[in-house]
Amino acid sequence: VIECYEGGNLEFDDEKFNIKINSNDIGEFQSAADEAIIVYGMVNQDYLTDLGCELQWLYDEIYYQTTLNV
Repeated sequence: VIECYEGGNLEFDDEKFNIKINSNDIGEFQSAADEAIIVYGMVNQDYLTDLGCELQWLYDEIYYQTTLNV
């Protein structure tokens, strides 16, 4: 995702496995996660690699936390 993301600063918490970004950049980070799924995680339109599944989980988690304002 980092290679696809062109937004502001990211804060990583390796102990809690968290990524913190500015709330203004959430949409751009979500788009970067979606692009990363397509570029790095798809074998074809019907099949995700293991990395693609992890990226899809990340995308879904971002969406979940954004809709709940977590």
